[in-house]
Amino acid sequence: MKQKKLFISIQLAIIILTNNPISYCNVKSYGFTLKYCCNFCFVLVVNSGEYSVFSYYIAPTADFKTELLSQGIEIEALAPEWLRSDMAATIKKMNKFYE
Repeated sequence: MKQKKLFISIQLAIIILTNNPISYCNVKSYGFTLKYCCNFCFVLVVNSGEYSVFSYYIAPTADFKTELLSQGIEIEALAPEWLRSDMAATIKKMNKFYE
């Protein structure tokens, strides 16, 4: 139990060291990632059985974005709009490698 508290403390320390504004980051999770998303501090906003929407109150970092991208097609960033647009631009650049 102490390890989990330590992990959360470290995660929050990383979040503080960004210039991004603190905001609600809404993430839509499909399938397997439902279990993955439960390992972080979040509020479950929607649980339809087919997908879930989680809300994180954080200042998104590059690490957060990378973590979302690592989940592939099972995660969709819904908000804030700048994070969604940034992820979409990254995915478009990545797609060019496979054309």
